[in-house]
Amino acid sequence: MHLNIFAGKGGVGKTNCAVSLALHLSGSMDIKTAVIDYDGGHSVANTLGTTTLLSRNMVCPMKKNFAIAIVENTDFVGIAEAITKKWTLKEYLAQFPGEFGLIPLTDMVNAFFGVLTDTVTLQKFATLITLLAQLEQRGYERVIIDVEPTAGMERLLLNVQSTARSLTNLQNQGIISLSMIGAKWPHIAGYLKGDYIKHADKHAANIQHVATLLTNAKYMIVSTPEASPINQTFEVRRIIEKFGGKVHGYVVNNLRGEAHEASNISRLDAEGLPVVKIGRQAGLHSGKERTPILLNMGALIARELV
Repeated sequence: MHLNIFAGKGGVGKTNCAVSLALHLSGSMDIKTAVIDYDGGHSVANTLGTTTLLSRNMVCPMKKNFAIAIVENTDFVGIAEAITKKWTLKEYLAQFPGEFGLIPLTDMVNAFFGVLTDTVTLQKFATLITLLAQLEQRGYERVIIDVEPTAGMERLLLNVQSTARSLTNLQNQGIISLSMIGAKWPHIAGYLKGDYIKHADKHAANIQHVATLLTNAKYMIVSTPEASPINQTFEVRRIIEKFGGKVHGYVVNNLRGEAHEASNISRLDAEGLPVVKIGRQAGLHSGKERTPILLNMGALIARELV
């Protein structure tokens, strides 16, 4: 399974690019392809023009060779509220099956020690691990991910490495600390004795597998021809390369043929990577014209970047 990841500043057309490439690969090239909307919301569904109610955090087949999945966090009862409700630890932990088993630790650290933790990013990452495993099991050859704007993508990529390390350390060191923390923080002690930490090596391997997929992914940075989004592409590239990923090219959307555009785009051309240039597509807002336009865009992107 191979990943293509579209990144860039918000509002530059990442979703259009992701969906267009997926439609081209799944249709014209007969490759089993899925799109993961890591940015949340309805952007992929809106781009497709579908009125189908899509389940969040699940693989939703749309037609032959084509599926989408929307990553969106769901509410859970935190440990402080669970204690107030007199839930048992087992009832509390039951909210976090499989790869979500790391979340209780961050929740308890926040509740008991007042340490701010990025539970939102962790939830989304656990969902991504779960979805990629499902897609791999179902034989999807290509997965295209539409990621959040720059800050969200940086949190995702950096959390991959730190989470795997933390989980391994927790398995190695956490049990040693049980006698010291058991009396004062029995919920943490109970968690450290639980199934998730017992199988931490398996979960760490799953995290590392996703880390490898993300490192080896083909990253495409999307922009519009204005100066500010073009400037942002260089910051996005820095984030990707800091993680160990590789940018394979750029897509510049919404070209109007104005004088300033060529000068801005020349800065990308100077990078020595392919630059796909796509003119303004007013018909994307029309149901009748949307699919042919997306297919044409996908063919352009695939020709240069896939």
